[in-house]
Amino acid sequence: MAVFGQWVTSTASAPDNLLSVRVLHEMDATLVRDSGDPLRPALALACETWDVFVASVKAGSLAPFTVPVAIQRHRDGVTLIWNIHDPEGPVLAISAPEWAAFLTGVSRGEFDRDVAAASAGGREPSVA
Repeated sequence: MAVFGQWVTSTASAPDNLLSVRVLHEMDATLVRDSGDPLRPALALACETWDVFVASVKAGSLAPFTVPVAIQRHRDGVTLIWNIHDPEGPVLAISAPEWAAFLTGVSRGEFDRDVAAASAGGREPSVA
């Protein structure tokens, strides 16, 4: 389940989570990163951008011009994703198993912002 201020992975990810896509919801953005490359900056997406991306995945449509996230699949199975509103921002390179697990988690609602908001009581959690 998604929680504000906490990195989460899909339940479909490998049990060790060493190679997985991680998502963190903040009050004004959603951050996405590849756990296999922790030194690379996270991809930051505005709340509305994330919501459109999630709705597109759930509808089974990741067609260009319908998704505010650029997605490029390569023959070797790697999927590149980046924020089209931030062309100078980070590009994530995600392996085929990571991408499949991530899309499964998105389809199941594991990364929905409304679930995260409900778990945080609609407010940002305090930091201890």
